[in-house]
Amino acid sequence: MNVLLIVLGLVLIVVGTFLVIKTTILFSKIGEGTVAHWAPPKKLVVRGIYRYMRNPMIFGILITVFGEIMIFGSLSLVPYFLFLLIGHHLLFTKYEEPDLIKRFGEDYVQYMKNVPRWIPRRKPWEGLKNKGEG
Repeated sequence: MNVLLIVLGLVLIVVGTFLVIKTTILFSKIGEGTVAHWAPPKKLVVRGIYRYMRNPMIFGILITVFGEIMIFGSLSLVPYFLFLLIGHHLLFTKYEEPDLIKRFGEDYVQYMKNVPRWIPRRKPWEGLKNKGEG
């Protein structure tokens, strides 16, 4: 086994897990909701990593699975990774983003125009900061 791949895979898993935990906390604390579709955030979360990319939670899941692929050298996980990537992309573009536009209106449209879906911005977006937040 290649030690470099294992170390890089572990780093991806740690970063991915951190993103999932941090974004879940932001949904609860700032958004006043959960990740569940039956109890979504009541407020648009534009704080922390959400100032860099629109889907950091799923990005965290994806890099965690990619880290597992690297650690275990398991090509059998590649179709699972691709299923998650394509499935979430379709879910976001066909269901979630239109729903968020309905729920948050022009604020979400503005957010979409300025913050990429999957690839992080180099600098945080300064628009639409949550009230009372930094």
